[in-house]
Amino acid sequence: MDYKKLVEIVNTKGISFEQFITQADAVLFDIDESTMNDTDRKKLGFTQLNQRRTSRILKNYKMTDKIMNVISNIHEQPTWMILTEN
Repeated sequence: MDYKKLVEIVNTKGISFEQFITQADAVLFDIDESTMNDTDRKKLGFTQLNQRRTSRILKNYKMTDKIMNVISNIHEQPTWMILTEN
């Protein structure tokens, strides 16, 4: 698959970061742990930990001036593709 086709797929089928966080929170809220096996409970624990880490980063992380300068010099609309375990 070429780059342009990949970007087209990401732009049409992908979701925003905010949508991802909302969906991930909703999934965690609706889980009934009593129906899970041990492996699934363990995975759930890692997912919950990742959600807490992400929340902490979003609250506390401040970009450096160097990163801000690099980002401000991007003149095209970037497409970011982030792969997750879900």
